[in-house]
Amino acid sequence: MSIEILRDLSLGVNFIEIAVLAELFILYIKKCLSETFSNKYQLLQVSLLRFFPLFFIFARIVYIVHDYYIFETNLLIYAWIFLITGFFLLGFDFFYGTLGTIFKKFPHKTSIVLYCSIGVIVAIVFRFIPLLLWMLPVLYGIGFLIIIPPAVQFNNWIKKVGGHLKNLRYQLIGLFLYYFGVTIGSSWTVFPLEVGYMVKLSSHLIFLMGVIFFTITILSIPSSTEIGWEEKLRHLYVITQNGLCAYEYKFREEITIDSDLLTSGLSGVVTLVQEMTKSEKRLKIIKQEKNNIFLEYGEFVTIVLIAKEELRIIYDKIAEFLHEFEEIFSENLRNWDGNVDIFKIADILIKKLFLISN
Repeated sequence: MSIEILRDLSLGVNFIEIAVLAELFILYIKKCLSETFSNKYQLLQVSLLRFFPLFFIFARIVYIVHDYYIFETNLLIYAWIFLITGFFLLGFDFFYGTLGTIFKKFPHKTSIVLYCSIGVIVAIVFRFIPLLLWMLPVLYGIGFLIIIPPAVQFNNWIKKVGGHLKNLRYQLIGLFLYYFGVTIGSSWTVFPLEVGYMVKLSSHLIFLMGVIFFTITILSIPSSTEIGWEEKLRHLYVITQNGLCAYEYKFREEITIDSDLLTSGLSGVVTLVQEMTKSEKRLKIIKQEKNNIFLEYGEFVTIVLIAKEELRIIYDKIAEFLHEFEEIFSENLRNWDGNVDIFKIADILIKKLFLISN
């Protein structure tokens, strides 16, 4: 393969990287704007912190100009300024922005920061001393021994607080490819020109796959409001098809609606809405100024949960609770005689699904 073709392919992959980083930037900002903030200053602060992918894009553009068009050292200085600014914003967001809000309860931040620092140091060392390439397997081995335990712990923790992170393997593969691509790419100048461009092209493809894997994971991190979802719960009711309250659980010691009044009122509202809309679909949520009433319908019972906010995880938890409740008490519900004491053991199910941080 000729040098010109390799050069053009490498340049094309560079532009694909820019497109992926731009998409990451747009999605990251949209995710930021979808969150709830106490004031405009906090919104502005968080929005500015989320601009770190934009600085990575600027750095990549300057590198393209330097590597393919104008070989001046000053351009590398500008590229490093953009890179350092991007990493600074990312680090600041990690500790003080919305990411900080999410991670502040996570007990293994130190190991993750240590591994990321090792990765950055490795990239810098090989950028200036690429002949040390033989040390790469050792350094990466040390890095992954450090990152695997906190990464596993982080995934378990995210699932508990309502996250929907992709497979742990995606994160580890993404991190490995990202750092490996950056590091290998820095050595392309020590090879003959044709081999150098092959190394450069390969490194860009590896780096690009790492960004894609890592982006899939990052964008699935729950919002800061979802992290504290347990604190939003108020009261749960299990209502039979006859409109009777078979079980209830109070999450907060606050004034709540009488169960008989609630069941009769909700039954009327649900029936009225169905009649008015002429639809077979039943009401899933009733929004009120300070509370939201979630409803999930099963074969034997309807689950009613009162919570302060409408969050995706609450829908998931109610559906899971309904499924397990009907599976456990199916025989009791078919021949229920009005004895509510038999459902008291559902407290265990509540603790399993709704009180997991306790």
